[in-house]
Amino acid sequence: MTAYQTGKVLFQGHGAENEAAIWGTASQKTPSSKTAATTHLPHDFADWTIIGSDEVGNGSYFGALTVCAVYLPKEKQPLMKELGVKDSKLLTDKQIIELAWQIKECVPYHLTICSPEKYNKANQTRNANAIKVSLHNFTLQKLMAKLSDNEKINYKVF
Repeated sequence: MTAYQTGKVLFQGHGAENEAAIWGTASQKTPSSKTAATTHLPHDFADWTIIGSDEVGNGSYFGALTVCAVYLPKEKQPLMKELGVKDSKLLTDKQIIELAWQIKECVPYHLTICSPEKYNKANQTRNANAIKVSLHNFTLQKLMAKLSDNEKINYKVF
């Protein structure tokens, strides 16, 4: 279950519909019934080589805070589309697991896992946002170290 600041709550995984019913959600949509999100990406975004990172998890009590950064050369974007890569909120857990293995075989990435113990220790001197920023920076630096010099100069920042 993921609660967003917009007031929306996302239920995923085994028993998601039953859990949603317990919480009294107004609408029980499955990922396959959602419409595509509106995008504000540049019109030529598919022609870019990009590096992106995102995090998942709480970090403190409910498990690790995990950050992953991926280098996606423009030549691989059609493959990602063919595989069905899209916003994870539009995918089932099963699809995400299957795609993760395929993506890891195709493109450079770095994964950082911050255990609850490490998170709680960091939280004594930094707030949650500062911890996330540090983890993203660390993960991006580790990914950059894996790239060739040619790859390092051919991406765009958005």
